[in-house]
Amino acid sequence: MKRVLVSCLIAAMFTGLVACGDNASSENTTGSESSVTADSGADVESQADSGEEDKAKDNKSGVHYDKDAKIPGLDYLVKSYSEIPDEVKEEFKEDSLNIIQQYLEETNNTYEIDGDLKYEGYYFQHVESKTTANSNQILYVYTTTGSRCEVNSTDKTEGTLCFYARYGNVCPVDEHTYGCADKKGLEYFDYVAKYEIDEERLMTSMFIKEGASTTPGYTQEAGDGMEKYGNYTPLTKVADLEKDPSFEDMKAVGVATIDQYMENEMEDNIKYTAPEYYGAYIMKHDKDEDVGKVTSSYLVFKSVISDTEGLIDDTEVLFTISFSGTCYTENGELTYGTVSSDPVGQSELGDSAYVISAYEKVEDLYHLRSYSQSLDRIIDRSEVLNY
Repeated sequence: MKRVLVSCLIAAMFTGLVACGDNASSENTTGSESSVTADSGADVESQADSGEEDKAKDNKSGVHYDKDAKIPGLDYLVKSYSEIPDEVKEEFKEDSLNIIQQYLEETNNTYEIDGDLKYEGYYFQHVESKTTANSNQILYVYTTTGSRCEVNSTDKTEGTLCFYARYGNVCPVDEHTYGCADKKGLEYFDYVAKYEIDEERLMTSMFIKEGASTTPGYTQEAGDGMEKYGNYTPLTKVADLEKDPSFEDMKAVGVATIDQYMENEMEDNIKYTAPEYYGAYIMKHDKDEDVGKVTSSYLVFKSVISDTEGLIDDTEVLFTISFSGTCYTENGELTYGTVSSDPVGQSELGDSAYVISAYEKVEDLYHLRSYSQSLDRIIDRSEVLNY
């Protein structure tokens, strides 16, 4: 049996939107809020229908959104949410409820919704590129309470759920009509913690992810209340991390990530002791700038690896789990954007051909090694991680 253990490094940094990048600026706008029962499609439809006559009277400009309109081309895309007439914005928002309702109906075996859909606000994202096609999108975001059934499992994740309606490449079709190239309903669940999360933390993590783009020519606006979730502050001290009530949850997520990795990647003859927390370090994203709004925190765990066939000696190793976007919400709750799907880095065990996503010494840890370009970005670390 071939004994080479293969693992891959997947650092959990922010991932961008394919068409629109990930994001950057925010617009301060007065918030507003509305709600509708998530499991009452007839109510949503009747709400939309009942106001048609009143809307026609109020819409003095005669400009409207046509969901079936064909857009004339990407050169005509709106570049700011403020370019869209108020009447059209309201029609987009009303239609977004229908889109999310349809999404929930199509995925009714995935969710158990027991709350109302609460409107959180919008993101408007635009890319003006000199080398590729321009693009934009509007996300209308809603939260509710309930549970999500995990794929291929009987487990459920309970707490706040977030859904949004996405409108891609919005533009005027003619002087009286606005349209878009595509639209669909989605759930935001990049927050991969396996414990209950509240609305404030979920929405803040979404704001971090949506605001993390480095795409040239990218701009983002947030409004109708969504902008308040940008009032977070970065985590900068390991001591603050370790004393926070959420730290125990983060350690549990780290251990679960290691357990899943070992189950997926290791052969049956490789055993390991239960991972124990060893230390942590915090890193900013750009060595040439101040800490800014976002940092990443790395939790290090120790474990002893053994081989039932005796081909390697028992070896203590250090696993590193990455939590990107660690910060405090406006209400002072510790949260993060994403967690690495596998431990960070990889090495060979002793003189064997075994490869594992762990290291035997602190000085060999992926970001802490003396020749690492990441050293200048580390702003704090546990004493045990100094060498």
